[in-house]
Amino acid sequence: MKIALLQCDHVVKELQPAHGDIPDLFKNLFDRVAPEVSLYVFNVTIGEYPDSVNDYDGYISSGSRYSVYDQDPWILRFKEFVCELYDHGKKFVGICFGHQMIAEALGGKCEKSDHGWGVGIKEVEIYKKRSWMHPALNSYRMIVSHADQVVKIPENGEVLGGNSHCRS
Repeated sequence: MKIALLQCDHVVKELQPAHGDIPDLFKNLFDRVAPEVSLYVFNVTIGEYPDSVNDYDGYISSGSRYSVYDQDPWILRFKEFVCELYDHGKKFVGICFGHQMIAEALGGKCEKSDHGWGVGIKEVEIYKKRSWMHPALNSYRMIVSHADQVVKIPENGEVLGGNSHCRS
């Protein structure tokens, strides 16, 4: 399976000697849990994109220190690309900034959270269970670090989980 990683930032330089950069983190994860996945990296912050959206079986994007509503040229281009993936029916998993970009690009809205920064290990309640969720849990704990959140879901969007700090 060919997956395109859309890199939206870098790990801070001080941590890279111990942990690597974003592509290293994803490659290490896939090597451990899904070695059949071939990962191809595109740094969208410098304008790298696949020649065709059809060249890959799926897409995944990293988090970022940036906000999806910023007007940086790379963010505006990335928003267009997310719409292109959607128009072509491509599977796309957005991590943090990436999920916010999916919402923003498809008609939703992101903004700074009224609750301030969400930082630490937080409990996430599952609102709607799906057959692909293994194991089927009522909640899970995850590491979070974000100031922005989706405040309006796109027309065809669906919220599957959240918590009191970030409902969607």
